[in-house]
Amino acid sequence: MILISGGCGIVYGQTLIPIIPTFDLVGYGNLRPCFAMTYGKYYLRNVWFPDSVQAGVARIYTYHLFHHFGDVFMTLYSQIPGNLTVSHPPTLITGATSFPVSANDSSIIALTVDGEIIGVAMGTGSVVNINIPAQAPGKRMIVTVTKYNYQRYEAIVPVVYSNYPYVTMGKEFINDSGGDGKINPGETVDYGVYGKNIGQGTAQQVYGKLTETSPYVTVSIDSSWYSNIPQNDSVLGNPYYRFVVANNAPNGHQINFTLNFYDVNDTIFTSHRSLTVYAPALTYQGYQVTGGNGNGILDPGENANLVVTIMNEGGATASNIAGILMENSPYITINDANGNFGTLNPGATGSNSSDVFTVTSVGNAPIGTVVPMQLELTSGIYCDTVDFEIMIGRLMPSDTGYYYVYWSGCPYPQYAPVYSWFPIDTTQTAHPGVSLNLQLDQTVVISLPFIFKYYGTNYYVVSICSNGWLAFNPTTSTSHSNLWIPDTTLPNRAVFAFWTFLNPGVPGEPGDVYYYNDTANHRFVVEWFRVQNPTHFPTTYPTFQIILYDPAYYPTPTGDGEIVVQYYEDLEGNYRTIGIENNTGTVGIQYCYNGTYHSLGVPITDHFALKFTTYPPGVGIEEGGLSLEPGKTGMVLAPSLFRNHLVIKFQIPEPGVVSSQYPVASNNGVASSQKSVVSIKIYDATGRLVKSFSPTTDYCVLGTIVWDGKDDSGRRLPAGVYFVRLEAGDFKQVEKAILLR
Repeated sequence: MILISGGCGIVYGQTLIPIIPTFDLVGYGNLRPCFAMTYGKYYLRNVWFPDSVQAGVARIYTYHLFHHFGDVFMTLYSQIPGNLTVSHPPTLITGATSFPVSANDSSIIALTVDGEIIGVAMGTGSVVNINIPAQAPGKRMIVTVTKYNYQRYEAIVPVVYSNYPYVTMGKEFINDSGGDGKINPGETVDYGVYGKNIGQGTAQQVYGKLTETSPYVTVSIDSSWYSNIPQNDSVLGNPYYRFVVANNAPNGHQINFTLNFYDVNDTIFTSHRSLTVYAPALTYQGYQVTGGNGNGILDPGENANLVVTIMNEGGATASNIAGILMENSPYITINDANGNFGTLNPGATGSNSSDVFTVTSVGNAPIGTVVPMQLELTSGIYCDTVDFEIMIGRLMPSDTGYYYVYWSGCPYPQYAPVYSWFPIDTTQTAHPGVSLNLQLDQTVVISLPFIFKYYGTNYYVVSICSNGWLAFNPTTSTSHSNLWIPDTTLPNRAVFAFWTFLNPGVPGEPGDVYYYNDTANHRFVVEWFRVQNPTHFPTTYPTFQIILYDPAYYPTPTGDGEIVVQYYEDLEGNYRTIGIENNTGTVGIQYCYNGTYHSLGVPITDHFALKFTTYPPGVGIEEGGLSLEPGKTGMVLAPSLFRNHLVIKFQIPEPGVVSSQYPVASNNGVASSQKSVVSIKIYDATGRLVKSFSPTTDYCVLGTIVWDGKDDSGRRLPAGVYFVRLEAGDFKQVEKAILLR
């Protein structure tokens, strides 16, 4: 609270030096509070409160908030305000229990007496009958109507006493053909209405005439006889009014009736009533892909089930809902278009899980293709069509289609990393890493044990920073202020595992940064072990790793190296950047920035891994996974339907030897640790040899080859069936793969 006295602002605990004139204001005295508000705003701009900790950032926001938007009672317009169109009777008859008002659609109508609200309604553009308690003569009712960007409407309606008979609508009841007391589409409704005399004397020879303006209603009996209605008495009309509701009447539709009562003197007493139509309103909620290859995605060339979930957002039960699935796309064929959703009460959801649709996507459908679908739903006379979309394949976070990122458990198991913590800190002895002994804001340059290709450039050294990132080539940057990706500000050509302000050298804590050359697996591992963020989460000590894979042993379509980032535990705090960036800082993948994840990504949890690779999202079914029984000779392919590359994984152990080491393919297709004769050749459907990988005289426990769909001359082969033949001594195996274009 700020008090103004002689131009000096007095605040509890401190006094402001006057910076405005101390003489009285010229003009109306009731404008002085505006001067107090101005001074209060200036106070917010200059004092530390409310955020002395953050050096005034929030107080500037607060200042601008009040300066630009004013207080909560101020009327604000975004355009020149218009005038509302409102009509209602000029008086309210004593004893009346409703009051008709017509006002703009979506306006708010309020009726008040003595400062108390006695009735409210939403304007519809036509007459709305508002129920109110009966009022005594002499009172004044205020009608208030408001709507955004319209000037307020107010009118005083006096409550008057009638010296003559006055007939209005009394109680009513509905006899509908459905028997539930609700008006539903397709029903014939008998509408019984009492006429009530709230005036003086007997209303003689009264009859009523019912009219409506709804496009969904037809009145078949519009007149009813009431005879004489004594003072303060009610009489039920005979016969009942009758109307028929159209089959396509939507849920929530308001039927606006006007009932005119006529007496012996041809006096007209007009009443209004609105009745609501209750109908099912089935809406689409989501879909799920089941069956097929089991990854929950409709991949190109896959036959799978489609389960659609719907909700009844209407006011009536939808029974025995039948669905017909439709599409108009060259990428999908519907094999079974009929599904049953059972019965849904209002507010309930359901699916066709017991009667699924089946669909097939064509093999050449591009990953990420969005296919528009329609679902026709019928329940009795109810019929509606809902639109939705399904995606073929699943897009993964990418830069410009060069590098992609996959995570542990993602829908592409052939590319997803498997979280497997590889400790290199000095608390264990299996793989002791080299301590870098980094302190606050330090970066050191370390030679790589192999050539690492990154965004098309070969690198021989890496710069490791205490602040959760590494960069290729030497850099002087020690940046701890995380930015978004991409950004040309240093560091560039970098991998950001957890870019934020980190301190590995907290006294008394075991925090450190280590690196380790994993020669057995052809990897280079960097680990940030129990590093503290002294600003945002000083009591937690996250541990995470960046692992670089030797491209010579882990080939990719572009020859670039693969990068796996492992998180031992969930990361706390919102101030962090996770992703990769090219050498100029113009291209990259921002997986997470300050707590906001990539729209195609998932949050990082405990024991989580990310893998950055140039393999695009694959297509087809991974047959048999990519695993082989230890000690057995064999070969597996993935995916069996492919467009850009085919992964061939094979195993040729030395007789009688089962090893736990798994070297993978070198540039000529085979990496090895022992001697054997291995031949892998690819033939087209005619039996013509199109591709062969150079034999080697080495044994190997496990090898990997990536075929890019080209022949030995580097020519792009056409789509079709190809056969991969593995020979190792007397062992022979042939597997089929289908190349898509």
